Amino acid sequence: MFSPSPEYPSVGNLTQLGFNVQDLKTGSHLNNVTATVTVINNSTANIGTGISKGTPNGDFSIFKNISAPNGSFSVKDHFLQAGTHQIIARINSKNNIFSALSSFNVIVLSPQ
Repeated sequence: MFSPSPEYPSVGNLTQLGFNVQDLKTGSHLNNVTATVTVINNSTANIGTGISKGTPNGDFSIFKNISAPNGSFSVKDHFLQAGTHQIIARINSKNNIFSALSSFNVIVLSPQ
């Protein structure tokens, strides 16, 4: 499950991107997972110029090695442009039994 806070972020404001990783069969939280989150601004990233470790370059930001011992985690990001932004999360189990990829869109509003 994915939930941005606030639900509709504004340009320049800090937004918390929250994730809850659940077993699709049982609905229970998955334990001991790690995640990588990529935020693509306006879905037009130039991948060749990316900067990792959560440092935005204007096109995208990557947050790596996020620990989620109880299946829940979040990252904070500033959106620099209005529009639709893509959030991609890759989830890995600590013992490498499984890996999952998910994608979400966030609509960022212009400041009023």
